[in-house]
Amino acid sequence: IQHRVIHQWRAHTGLINAIVPWKDHVWTAGDDGIKVGNKKTYALITHLRSHSGRVFSLAKTTSPHTQKAHIWSASWDRSILVWDAEVRKTFCRCYALI
Repeated sequence: IQHRVIHQWRAHTGLINAIVPWKDHVWTAGDDGIKVGNKKTYALITHLRSHSGRVFSLAKTTSPHTQKAHIWSASWDRSILVWDAEVRKTFCRCYALI
């Protein structure tokens, strides 16, 4: 099987730790925060810097009550943020009590 690179997206300065596709967007997590890009044009839409440490995990869920898409992010700053995927704003912040 031959593999070929379709496109390289160089949005992050370091490693990409997680990726979540959602509608026409792709959310990526890295040492420099969260980046949201357009899946079709590969253009960077925004750079989200709400965590103070590297972001190592992303997950997508849908609210059973509102049917809105949420993106959850986890960081080395020991916080979990829940994002409204449509407007790319946080509405919940949780901290690990370790």
